[in-house]
Amino acid sequence: MKVESICIQNFKQFDRLEVSFKNKTLDEVSDRFLILGDNGSGKTTLLQAVALPLALGTGRIRNIADFDWTGFLPGRYWRWGTPRIELEVSFEEEELLATREIARKWYEAQPLERKSDSKEFVEPDNSPLVRVILDGDFCKVGNSKAESEQFRGRYYAQWFINKGDQSVRSLFSQLPGVFWFDQFRNLGSNSNQESVGDSIKERSTGISFEFGVGRLRQFLVDWRRRQESGKNSSVDYLGQLETLYQKVFPNRYFWGLENLPSPDSPTEETT
Repeated sequence: MKVESICIQNFKQFDRLEVSFKNKTLDEVSDRFLILGDNGSGKTTLLQAVALPLALGTGRIRNIADFDWTGFLPGRYWRWGTPRIELEVSFEEEELLATREIARKWYEAQPLERKSDSKEFVEPDNSPLVRVILDGDFCKVGNSKAESEQFRGRYYAQWFINKGDQSVRSLFSQLPGVFWFDQFRNLGSNSNQESVGDSIKERSTGISFEFGVGRLRQFLVDWRRRQESGKNSSVDYLGQLETLYQKVFPNRYFWGLENLPSPDSPTEETT
């Protein structure tokens, strides 16, 4: 599942914004899309505008108030008028086949009383391109119930897992879904916020961004030193980070630890 384009109206600072995620030369959706901009220019807002309607369409959340993203305040959602977000989402054939397979499996596992209601189960469609529209608090997914079911594959799979049936885990990698993670700048800080009038009051724990990053850095340094001293670890943290790093920057590697002059004293060294 890939987002081909987005049109945003009245969402946070965007009166209107249109973005295409297609490679103009190849005329296909890029696997990676880099968003650059100054602080406050709306990079995170654009990502939230993608995630919010997809979270509703896939059933991860039931309403806007359930959208969990640091800095998103549901109480201010309507402040700039009625928001409207329109996405064009494309599906691969493998995803469509896997979604129909898990949907049928889910239906077959239902009790007879539920199956007797023929109107309840609608098999997912096979549309390669589906439009998702969030207009205010109403989310329309596709032009039919069958098209909306294309987004529900992971919901069906999770139903089995919640019942202890792990046989569907192999399908997860083939099912469409949407994921996001919090910003690195929020590391080590308390993200709890409360709105007071038009202002935002943050309940801080006193832990700064620099402290949080420094704590992670020191943990990795200590872990690496223990590894070099022969103490085995079941998890290769730096190896995992390097693998993810290389997905964005191919042919780049982590060299290891290097002692540098301490910023507090030029005669001392720090790692």
